[in-house]
Amino acid sequence: ADKWIQSQAELVAPKVSADGGESAWTRWYLAASSYELDEDLRAATISTYFSAATLRELGYADAEHAALAARGRALTSEGFGMKPKSRWDKQTAEEKTESILFIAGMVVFMLPFLYRETRRFGISKKDPKQLRAGFRRYTLHWFSGTVANYRKSSTTTTTTVTTQHVSSGTSIRQSVTRTTYESFDLVGDTETHSVNLTDANVNFTNGLYVTAVWAIPRGKDEGLYVLMFDRTSGKTKPVPLALFQILRMRYWLMFPLSLLGAFLAAATEIFEFGGPGGLSGSGQAFFILFFGWIPLLIIFTLIASWRARRFRKRDGPKILAMIESEEKELQAAS
Repeated sequence: ADKWIQSQAELVAPKVSADGGESAWTRWYLAASSYELDEDLRAATISTYFSAATLRELGYADAEHAALAARGRALTSEGFGMKPKSRWDKQTAEEKTESILFIAGMVVFMLPFLYRETRRFGISKKDPKQLRAGFRRYTLHWFSGTVANYRKSSTTTTTTVTTQHVSSGTSIRQSVTRTTYESFDLVGDTETHSVNLTDANVNFTNGLYVTAVWAIPRGKDEGLYVLMFDRTSGKTKPVPLALFQILRMRYWLMFPLSLLGAFLAAATEIFEFGGPGGLSGSGQAFFILFFGWIPLLIIFTLIASWRARRFRKRDGPKILAMIESEEKELQAAS
């Protein structure tokens, strides 16, 4: 009877709709397929002819039959003018679980790398002499004195690149790099401290009372200048290169981040998300692996700049207050 009804339906119901949508044939076939693969109907039919004891002996697994029925619906719908099902819809429950676990594994793999970036970047709440930058620790040191022998100079480096083209001759590109150097002495009550800075542009004048602050990494004997406090005018002048070096994200993080981005891009083929410019998931993954470091480098630079501004605004006053407090204690003790 089922074959006869199907043959009659083929005669009166065209398989292709004039407007490109679901045809009458498609709707009829899906209704028939839904009836045949209906889980409740199957369970009712099987329970009618087999006892519960017999079903247990046969090892009847309802979940397995349900997965096969779902895959059958996906495959039959593609053959009758329906929109193709995504790879996710075609997967069995076990395959979906494997996909989810694999993605979760990649995310967990990234957590140790990203954990550093969620830790504190700035002075410790308990000890303002300690500067924390992710897993790294720095001890702050300072010296206060009057500026003397201030000197400022600069060098300009010109780089020329000549490119020979096959059809259009030769092109020449030049880039100019300017580096500024500053040096001065801080004359204290009993000793003098010499300071040398690169591209800091503090622009001090002789006679100013200045406190220089530098950070020494744990286990090291020397470090970089990070802040200059002009105690005469009350201005705080950061040392950009040093703060960038200390507070930036580590460049090696670009590798696992690019790897994770490439994997997630490849996974879009499973979920049928599609990609920019019609790229497949594999194409997106290839693009990210080779060019993903460019936006990451820009993001890393912006993060370092933001951390430096926050350090100057939030931690600078606390450091100065600590220095002034210790100086008062030393004066009172003397």
